[in-house]
Amino acid sequence: MEEDGNLLTPAFRIFRKDTFIGASIHSDSLHPEVHKFATLNAAIHRAIHIPLFPDAEKEEIGIIQKIAKVNGIKADINQLLRRKRLQLLLQEHSPPPPITTRFRWIWLPFLGLSSYRLAAELLKLNYKVGFYSPLTIGNLSSLKDHTPTLGRSG
Repeated sequence: MEEDGNLLTPAFRIFRKDTFIGASIHSDSLHPEVHKFATLNAAIHRAIHIPLFPDAEKEEIGIIQKIAKVNGIKADINQLLRRKRLQLLLQEHSPPPPITTRFRWIWLPFLGLSSYRLAAELLKLNYKVGFYSPLTIGNLSSLKDHTPTLGRSG
């Protein structure tokens, strides 16, 4: 615990085994760079989200820089830490996303300009309209008899 006036705040150190070398994916590996950044991003996340003693934070930044060097990643760790902290601050103080209403969709045949008027009216009731052509090549070239079954002779 760290004392700040009359307030006690928890502070920690990040423990690593003596055998920790910091290599996740060898720098000469053909893995995508995104995979190589995974260990670095996890270490940055840990350094930001765990309340560390001031000297432990400096030590952790040094370890993160070592991890980047061992894995062949050329990155400004201090800048990455500042950006991540800024993102967190902006997320905390930004308004929640607006509640959206989902539209229901209706598929109707396109019958000229009156179809657009009908679509405008349905939009007021939270319906989006998708149009399809009632006349397709398949309908125009159909060789089937369109006479209803009961209307046929025989």
